[in-house]
Amino acid sequence: MRWWQPVPVIAWAFSLMEDCRRRRSLPGAPDLLLGTGGDGHTHPGATRPFGMVQMSPSNGVRDRWTHCSGYHFGSRTFAGLTHTALSGTGLGDMGDLLARPTAGDGSLDHRKECAVPGYYGLEVSRTCLVEATATKRVGFTRMHGECGVELDARWGQNSKTIAASLVPTKGGFVVGWRRSEGFGRRRRGEARAKRTVYFACDPRGATVRSKDEATVVVEAVGGVVLACALSATSVDGALANLRAEAGTEFETVIADAKEEWDRLLFDDFQLRARVGATESTLRTALYRSLLVPNVVSDVDGRPPEPFVGPNGTYYSTLSTWDTFRGAQPWLTLFRPDVARDVAASMVAWATRARRLPKWLLWTSETDTMIAYHGVSIVADAVLKGLVGGASALAAIVATADDVARAEPVSRYHTALRPAPSTLLEAVSTGLEIAVDDACAARALRHSNEHHDAAARFERRAKMYRAYFDNETKYFRSASSAQLPFDPLEFHYANRPGAHDFTEGSPLQYLFVPGLVDPRGLGDLIGGRVAFKRRLDALFDPANLRRQSGARDVTACVGQYCHGNEIVHHVPYLYNAIRMPWLAQFRIDDLLVKRRLYASGPEGLPGNDDCGQISAWLLMNALGFYSADPCSGRWELGRPLVDHATITLRGTGGDPAVLRIVAHDQAPRNPYVRAVRLDGRLLRRTHLFHDELIRGPLLEFFMVSQPPFKARDTARRGRPSNDTPMPPPTDRPTDFL
Repeated sequence: MRWWQPVPVIAWAFSLMEDCRRRRSLPGAPDLLLGTGGDGHTHPGATRPFGMVQMSPSNGVRDRWTHCSGYHFGSRTFAGLTHTALSGTGLGDMGDLLARPTAGDGSLDHRKECAVPGYYGLEVSRTCLVEATATKRVGFTRMHGECGVELDARWGQNSKTIAASLVPTKGGFVVGWRRSEGFGRRRRGEARAKRTVYFACDPRGATVRSKDEATVVVEAVGGVVLACALSATSVDGALANLRAEAGTEFETVIADAKEEWDRLLFDDFQLRARVGATESTLRTALYRSLLVPNVVSDVDGRPPEPFVGPNGTYYSTLSTWDTFRGAQPWLTLFRPDVARDVAASMVAWATRARRLPKWLLWTSETDTMIAYHGVSIVADAVLKGLVGGASALAAIVATADDVARAEPVSRYHTALRPAPSTLLEAVSTGLEIAVDDACAARALRHSNEHHDAAARFERRAKMYRAYFDNETKYFRSASSAQLPFDPLEFHYANRPGAHDFTEGSPLQYLFVPGLVDPRGLGDLIGGRVAFKRRLDALFDPANLRRQSGARDVTACVGQYCHGNEIVHHVPYLYNAIRMPWLAQFRIDDLLVKRRLYASGPEGLPGNDDCGQISAWLLMNALGFYSADPCSGRWELGRPLVDHATITLRGTGGDPAVLRIVAHDQAPRNPYVRAVRLDGRLLRRTHLFHDELIRGPLLEFFMVSQPPFKARDTARRGRPSNDTPMPPPTDRPTDFL
């Protein structure tokens, strides 16, 4: 059966738009326009979970900030549909293979636009309706009415097209490719990373004519239906993907996409929420957390170079600096099969690259941001039993020891010496490398075969202490001791004299070691009381300093700037100092009182950063968070849901069902009096991963007042990773 069918046009087309509007208005439905305005940088395109293809509208605006995804709700222009788009990044790229309608005036009216998971539609004129849907590797474009499609292989979002080709073949297909150069560092002696995307399109039932060597026009009476497959390997790979995934009608693809998304967003994620975030906002956060990473292997499992490994499912779009904190740990819980394949993909990349990726885009390392957080992601997968073997540990060690191609700070770090301030972002890099080394040490200890290497990385993990200034009680480089020091000043690489830190201040970076070593950090700061005062200072509104050019530092409560990921774990450091009610207070203040997350296009508090901002909300709403990214522990906080039922589909066997209930949930009850796990009173402020994945009943008992009031005169002591709880009784007792 042919996958396309000539049909009566307008009535059929607009019935799909009406169905889209109906689906969008359902209670608790995800809002794909949420985050497309402000600084969210998301897109409303049609895609599948972790899909290679994103059929997303492009405004045709190529700026360096607002239109990173190609689309911004504030724009009123429509250039066409692109087959790839980034979700929530702070730099623009992708936007490959533009499908431009041959009718319309290029304007975009949001009243005539509709987006739901797996479908996007826009009426561009009275006689032309544009629709899109997708499989994993194939994008479908349908132009109804008096319009055809112009396919432009040169188009790209904020990236330079080096060369492109798009030509009809004798077999009736249109094939081509685009080679581009986009964002990323250009190190001495190295060219900026380049990538190539291959296309294969099936325009059956339409006339095709070449406009030039990289542009074709597809036209047919009554409209056009077009299927275009992508590949990271070759044109042949794109053709194979096309043949495998484009064999059904447009409506069937939409129905299949709806079924796949509904299972994940509704069947596997049932909840009731009235406090701090709506069900729609939370379901949108889940949707965004399932867009990235993206599949880059072909339908037969063939990986693109330079991945080295057997046929399987390989992933890219790995923004590790952002996602190692929460988005990737979330996948280890909700989609461990994907988390496993992501970690395996990173190890396969390291086979030839000799290091784990830092910010992998398609098949190119952009080398963006600092440290080597791919180590943390793979180490977490090792500790949770998702990947194992010598290859994963070898990749961890090779990455952490790769001083030749890593930041110059690494040369000092591996020699157990602090880096001087003459090196850009020296202190923040040193602190974050120490986090990765701690994760490496844990994975090596877990193997029971690499004790010497584990000990070496444990020593390196303590190197953050070398940057601590006992006079100011902040981290700073020793060689900058004679310079003026302001712990509230934001540091940016383009600001002379203030570049010890990366997109942040000394006060914000003070808490980075707390990701993996809150006890050691507490010792440095001066004990429990001093630690609490520093935590309180971070949230003090009087400490906010507005900095010009700090576009990615948003949603600030004092120096707690949620739009940049540095501080995402900080509220949970109150758990480490035996004051969990203050963690609950801070989370309630951020999510309930201040409503950092809202509805509408400007509802995100910053760049979604490949799902990290969304995953943070998602986990906190459920009552826990991966404050330590590689420990297999989930810190408990203040849940937002009344109840939730989460289906955890593991890497094999029957799925488990995690049930969460918050008793007496209300805005007036922000504190947790007690927590029960399968009816047993919990005697600590964290859960273990093994406890969650088996599908327990997790109960929170909410109250209006903290069980104990925080006192600055509290007994001095070290922050503890294992907070003592009262003995169990027949009824819930005070939570600490």
